Amino acid sequence: MGYQSFSRPGRATSTTIAFVADKGPTPILNPETGAVEGWNSGYGHMETTSSDRAFNPIVGYRLSNNSPGFHSPNRPFLLKSNSFDYSKQESRAQGFSQTFCIPTSVTNGPGTAGFESSQTWDTNTFKWGFVIDPTADWLSQLRDKATRNLLQNLRDSSFNAAQAVAERKQTADLIANTATKVASSLRNLRKGNFAKAARDLGVVPKKRAGRRYNSQFATDQAKAIGNAWLELQYGWKPLLSDVYGSMETLAKANNPRGNPNTIFAKATGRASRSEAKSNRIERKPGTGWTGSDLTVQEGNFTVIVKTGVTYSVSSPVLASLSKVGITNPALLAWELLPYSFVVDWFLPIGNYLESLDATNGLSFYDGYISVLVKKKFSTNTNTSLHQSNGYKHVYRNDSEERTEIKFTRTALGGFPLAPTPQFKNPLSTSHVASAMALLLQLKR
Repeated sequence: MGYQSFSRPGRATSTTIAFVADKGPTPILNPETGAVEGWNSGYGHMETTSSDRAFNPIVGYRLSNNSPGFHSPNRPFLLKSNSFDYSKQESRAQGFSQTFCIPTSVTNGPGTAGFESSQTWDTNTFKWGFVIDPTADWLSQLRDKATRNLLQNLRDSSFNAAQAVAERKQTADLIANTATKVASSLRNLRKGNFAKAARDLGVVPKKRAGRRYNSQFATDQAKAIGNAWLELQYGWKPLLSDVYGSMETLAKANNPRGNPNTIFAKATGRASRSEAKSNRIERKPGTGWTGSDLTVQEGNFTVIVKTGVTYSVSSPVLASLSKVGITNPALLAWELLPYSFVVDWFLPIGNYLESLDATNGLSFYDGYISVLVKKKFSTNTNTSLHQSNGYKHVYRNDSEERTEIKFTRTALGGFPLAPTPQFKNPLSTSHVASAMALLLQLKR
């Protein structure tokens, strides 16, 4: 498929209606003395300005390729993972602001310095930004945690190759026995032995049905077999269903490359983290102003990391020895050290050593690691300011939102390596309880 980008076309607009002064106030003079006796009001007109530009409220891309062998006529039952990358971002914003003056005299009315009357409407114009995104700092830690969980699951896996092989043989025997029953029933049906055909299918025929079938068979064999089929369908259907289900199970158990001695199993590891963040920005009004000017930013973030492998047991003996710790002398030595578990509270060395031989006796077939990141941002600004003399007023309301989703899957070329241990918080509830128990034990 390759790379594909997508978007939804839209517009970002801004419209402002504002007062424009045509003439300021003029004084009224006394013709004899020249003294100012009053004022003529100034005047003006409202003018509209607007802007309009392209803006895509939804943008994203998709990058993928078909799994190897996907279109092959000999398509394998187990398709290997393919790398995949998907990203989508959706944004929207709207805002309104208003500034107006209430004249207290002719000399501070229309046309005077400082007089203002305007309204502005915005769409998809982003002014305030969003809360800081923390997800980039989580990724490395969550990848390591998912990998550790995967290796632990591999080590603790109850997958038993010998048992699987034995069960596969039983499945094959079930297919053979069921097919034999169906064939025997059909053969007896063609010979006209309705009673034996019914018993082959586990159906006890009624005497009247058998006599009716025998009389029909003597005159019209095709009609008789058709009627007998209706009588026996409740015996045929379950057996044929068993054959289908058994064949499907057997196909799943087999190596898609055709090796009848290899059985695959799957193991996964998962780690996730979610967090909500908020930021409150309150701006103090300037000198001579009262009111409030507040911006609230919020964000919700989720990251899910999942890793999985498809594998087979190439050496059951080695895999079994690994599970009981015989192949890992370093872990045994660590566990024998006094109070090594206390060190593990701060630095989980034991868990790291335990994962070193998790893949012993296993053969890698396929694997992946996927990362899903979801983000939702919102910013709201509300302003209500007034000059202390009541002359000028400012109102503003802006709302901005953005959602992002990104999914990445990367194919693995082999079992992942055990991550190096990292320091962790030793003050968890379980650790404190263990520490108290240890102190009580030492006091005795």
